[in-house]
Amino acid sequence: MAQLLDMPPEMVKMIIAELVADVGVLKHDFNHVFFDRIKDLAAFLEHRVNDPDRTFKTLLNELCAGLTVTIDRYMISDAIIPGRVCAYWLNGFCGTFDAHVQLAAAISARCYDLVHELLRNYPVDSMNYAYGQPLFNVAKLGDERLLDILVHHLDSLLDSLQLDSPERENRLFNIIGGAFSVEEAIIRAIRYGHMNVIDSLLHIYQKYLHRVRSRTLNVWLEAAVIQGSVATVQALARIPHDPSFKIKSPTMSLILKTGRYDMVSAAFSLTSASLGHYSSTQHPLHIAVRSGFVDSVRAIVDTVRVDINALVKSGIPNYSRDLITALDLAIYHDYVDIVRYLVSQGAEHACLAPRVTITGPIYDILRQASIEYNVGYTWMPEYEDWKRMSFNDREDMASRQD
Repeated sequence: MAQLLDMPPEMVKMIIAELVADVGVLKHDFNHVFFDRIKDLAAFLEHRVNDPDRTFKTLLNELCAGLTVTIDRYMISDAIIPGRVCAYWLNGFCGTFDAHVQLAAAISARCYDLVHELLRNYPVDSMNYAYGQPLFNVAKLGDERLLDILVHHLDSLLDSLQLDSPERENRLFNIIGGAFSVEEAIIRAIRYGHMNVIDSLLHIYQKYLHRVRSRTLNVWLEAAVIQGSVATVQALARIPHDPSFKIKSPTMSLILKTGRYDMVSAAFSLTSASLGHYSSTQHPLHIAVRSGFVDSVRAIVDTVRVDINALVKSGIPNYSRDLITALDLAIYHDYVDIVRYLVSQGAEHACLAPRVTITGPIYDILRQASIEYNVGYTWMPEYEDWKRMSFNDREDMASRQD
């Protein structure tokens, strides 16, 4: 694609065929808004190729339309816009389109001087989502030189705002929240895994917007966890944010299901709030237990901000009590490793007589813990004897243990 204009018609036809197969761009009606741009670009490409074949001209027009619609949908895609573009193609492309498209093309082609030049007259009070905002596209590419150019330009724009101007906040929002949306660009940088971009954009955000909002931080945190980047989560923890910040339940579940001690520890370092809830379905430690990963449970306990024996509303059917502890939940799910760890940390059960079956390995862990706690003595019989006991007998035994 980088040498499109030097390719024979047969090769271009193959590219068109791939576009049809991959994204179906020729199967949809093209928005009339793009007609003039398509026509101009098609004429430019046709002139460069200088091929008299009518069929090829038709395919070339369709290719241009397809590229335009594809860019519209996916903004700058590495599969569509090349990392390097012939200078004459770029110049012709920029000669026909508006500032948004020109800058997008220059960024994708890594034409640094041209990017610097185009930024001087780039409209900060308007946006063109079809071709991606400049920071979005640089975040995707992860090019440090491009990033330096945009950050320097953004710094110049924002520093030029008068501190005592009544319109400062509106202008700040239009620039950093619109034409150069730092908040959205950070999400894209996280998704593309470019730490250099993430750090620079977080610095810009902190410098001009100071403290990140809880909703925004949850969005960034979720994106970082999905990418599996502990480094990004740690970077988020370093920026100023609301001290009472709480991780949303869906994001919390996502974090704990990673089963990674380092990820869970980093994520929960973002909040200093006590980790508790009246319901088992919302309690961080109970969510960790439900994940089935002992490292997630260990990380939550190691925050020293959770009551390991807190009684919370269970919502579990067939239990004889409405209130349960984390250990009860682990027993219910038959998570042997988690039960063993919780018992080692002094966890207690609220109900040793559930109407569900306790498996032998878990019962043996509980019985051994009872023996050690009572210095060699326990009311708990051997597992086979316990299995033959009635529910009432188990209740009686449990009451004696209490």
